[in-house]
Amino acid sequence: MNPEISLILTVCNESKIIENSFKVVSSILEKITPLYEIIIINDGSKDNADKICYPLVNKYKKVKYISRKKNMGRGFSIREGIRYSKGKFVGFIDTDLELNPMYLPRFIEELRKGYDVVTYKRIYKIKGFNDYLRYIAGKGYSTLVKVILWTKVNDSETGFKFFNKEKILPVLNLTKDNRWFFDTEIMVLSDLNKLKIKEIPLPYSQNKEYGSNVNIIRDSISYMYKLIIFRLRI
Repeated sequence: MNPEISLILTVCNESKIIENSFKVVSSILEKITPLYEIIIINDGSKDNADKICYPLVNKYKKVKYISRKKNMGRGFSIREGIRYSKGKFVGFIDTDLELNPMYLPRFIEELRKGYDVVTYKRIYKIKGFNDYLRYIAGKGYSTLVKVILWTKVNDSETGFKFFNKEKILPVLNLTKDNRWFFDTEIMVLSDLNKLKIKEIPLPYSQNKEYGSNVNIIRDSISYMYKLIIFRLRI
C-alpha cells in the first residue's frame, strides 16, 4: 500500500542533526498516519552523512535514502525527492527544524480538505539586530516577488511546504532553478497555474544553534537577478 504522506529531508554537511531530526519528524508522522515515508537526500555532504543515514534505512522500513557525491543544490534535491516519492501528499521541511514540525498535522489537514499547496507565512520574532535585518530582507523580498511576478503569494521562501503530488507534478516540471530560488519558482508557478494555496501564519525565528547560510547582500543581488530573469520567462 502506498503511503499517504512523503516527507523529504535534504542533507548537506548536517550529519550532527539528521538523526535527531528524523526521530522528531517520524514521531509526529506516526500520530498523523502509519502510512508515511521519509526520504533523506544527501546532497554531496563532505561529512559522515552516509554513516548516519544507512543504518536508519536498515532499521526503519519507512526510510528511503538517496546519496550523491556531487552537490546539485537544494532545489534539485527537492525536485528529485518529489518525483521519487510515493505519497498522495509530499513535502519538505528544513532539516534543522527551524519551524517546529509540531505543525505538520495542520498542513496535512489542509491538504485533506482539498488544498493543493500548503505553506506558512512567517510572523517574525525580533530579538536583536540580526533578526531585524532578516525581517527587513524577508519583507522586502516578498514585496518584490508580488510586484515583479504579479502573484498573491505572501511568503514564497519558507522551507516548510507540502503539496498534493498529482497537482504539483505539472508545475514541478516548469521549475528550473536547482538552488534556493526554487522556492519562489514553485510557489509563483503554483499560483499562476490556479492551484489552491493555503498560507498558515506561524511564528518564526532563526535557528541560531546551526546558524544560516544566507548572506544578505550577496543573496539579495542574486535573487534580484533571478527575479528579473524569471519574470521574462513567465
